[in-house]
Amino acid sequence: MWRKSLSNPERYTWVAENKKGIVGFALFGPPRDENREEYIELGAIYLLASEKGKKIGYSLLSTGFSHMRNLNYKKAYCWVLENNPTIKFYERTKAKFSTLIKQDEIAGSKYNELAYEWDYLVIS
Repeated sequence: MWRKSLSNPERYTWVAENKKGIVGFALFGPPRDENREEYIELGAIYLLASEKGKKIGYSLLSTGFSHMRNLNYKKAYCWVLENNPTIKFYERTKAKFSTLIKQDEIAGSKYNELAYEWDYLVIS
């Protein structure tokens, strides 16, 4: 899966490392949803638990947004599982709940996913 994703010229990945190795990543790509042509989708952002609270997530997101602005994207969005604590991270970076909800099935169970959007690709 990673080979396919990393070799896709429409996907952009940033990796955070320290002396021990990779501690996080952010993955952007074209929107998977209809009526989202002006958006770039944040497909994933992940940090090791030991690295949270060190501004690494902000750095990954900010770097990705900067690159996406250079590619003329104006907005971004992501899907996040309902009640996921990372929603607070998205909200601190100025993402807003769009009111869009979809159901996803993971390991045989159904979950709600919420769409969060950034109107501007700048983190203050």
